[in-house]
Amino acid sequence: MRRVSPQGSRRTRSILLALGLGIAALALAPAGASADVAPNTCVQTNSPAPGEPSTWTCWGPSASVSGYEVKRGYDPVPLPPGVDGYITRMQVDLVDQSEAPVPIDRLMLHHIVFMNLNRSDSACGGPERFYGAGEERARISFPDGYGYDFNQGDAWLTAWMYMNHRAQTDTAYVQYKLTIDSDPAIRPVRSYWLDVGDCQADPIYNVPGSELPTVQKCKKVGKGASRAAQRRAGKCRKKAKKQKRARDEIIAAKPTHTLSKDVRIKQDGFLIAGAGHTHGGALALTLTKPGCPGNPEVARSDPTWGNVDHPFYNVKPILHEPGPMAMSAFGTEQGIPVKANQMIRLNSIYDNVQPHARVMGIFVVYFLKRDGGLGDPPIGECAGSPSDIQYGDGIPVEEQKTGRTEPVSFRVPLTGLDQVGNAIEIDGPPGPFRTLSSGATVTVGDRFFSEPNVIVRKGTTLSYLFTGNEPHNLTLANGPMGIGSPDATSGEVYNQTFTRSGIYRLFCGLHPVQMSERVVVKNSLKKKKKKRKK
Repeated sequence: MRRVSPQGSRRTRSILLALGLGIAALALAPAGASADVAPNTCVQTNSPAPGEPSTWTCWGPSASVSGYEVKRGYDPVPLPPGVDGYITRMQVDLVDQSEAPVPIDRLMLHHIVFMNLNRSDSACGGPERFYGAGEERARISFPDGYGYDFNQGDAWLTAWMYMNHRAQTDTAYVQYKLTIDSDPAIRPVRSYWLDVGDCQADPIYNVPGSELPTVQKCKKVGKGASRAAQRRAGKCRKKAKKQKRARDEIIAAKPTHTLSKDVRIKQDGFLIAGAGHTHGGALALTLTKPGCPGNPEVARSDPTWGNVDHPFYNVKPILHEPGPMAMSAFGTEQGIPVKANQMIRLNSIYDNVQPHARVMGIFVVYFLKRDGGLGDPPIGECAGSPSDIQYGDGIPVEEQKTGRTEPVSFRVPLTGLDQVGNAIEIDGPPGPFRTLSSGATVTVGDRFFSEPNVIVRKGTTLSYLFTGNEPHNLTLANGPMGIGSPDATSGEVYNQTFTRSGIYRLFCGLHPVQMSERVVVKNSLKKKKKKRKK
């Protein structure tokens, strides 16, 4: 693609849209600037020569999260004043009042989305979602010569979710850093927010996991046992060995779960950059052209998982299945060509050996409208990836370049509170079990499930009636099948059918330590008759 080149070679921007967990060193503020956070303001952090980009640090309002809770919210946030141009770099983090990054053993920034209220979203409708970051801390760094059009008259809104890993209320600020270039030669890109969910504030879905055969336990018998007892034990061991072999075969096959969604690109143009957001258990996000022979892949975003010593796997209490430490990203100056009204398919691919609750599959791509006057080539509707496409692992240079490429098998425990209010792992909530029939209602109120310990028959459907003044949800910690409801408010009902036997440990994803339930699903509720002794 021929384009108007920026003046000179003063830019050193990477061609990649870089992603990563790492926390960048804070930019130096102008002399005399305060070292403390100034909520709802933006401060210029350089003194550029004429024609050079300006850099800015901005802070949103403070947000407080109660102990051991997960909080969602929306905040309008400020824009750098007195400047128009193009955003060429952007990153975000959580900081305290002194601008120190907040570690995840205090507050975790689970995700944040920046929206431009003055523009409509090309893929989802509503305000344009132009930048997002999750646990992997996405960073924008566009290919040379491109940028997101910035106008100081715009209005920005953030949608965010924080997790508090301590017993006491904690407070932090969103800090985001921008590089704005006013060079008129830069070509403006717009975002397409591709989401296999419903594009809502909480676009979750569930990966069911495989129904693995149960390996029965066999009683040990001594040498002095009767022949009949030894025969029974031998049959049990043989059956258990067969069950284990079947279980191992399923695991070795590495079954996957794919959810796809087609999004129509409205104009002739080119995909210039993009990267994805996933949760625990993800294998990849891919972009394909379903209208072309073979549905060819044109771009992808792959997760990198932390090593065993990574903070994601060691923070306590565990409030959710850990996500990737980074997601790869693509960038190309030539661009991936797409024709007006052509469908691009987003494929969200997860491990399906074990269940994964409330996952996401989001891929934000940046689109350049074709301009024949600038010599842009004709659109090849079924053209694949251009020769100059590059991928980065998404891990910033200041982070250690190590990690795992395969999802990490992780069992989320159920967590409760001890007598002094500290979080501890529990097998289940206190209280007796109660047997329920299909159609029974469980009330979900502020900090409680009305039926904390339940026994049901396989195939039973329970209705969860949400009440109270706060939103809640139903989320699997561990069990035979992925379960996760949308966040629900008072009066809403969520029906869950338990189609696999086993023990389900469930909690409210917004109040994971204070609200839990255990459901034991049995193949039959008939009591075995004891044989009478002669």
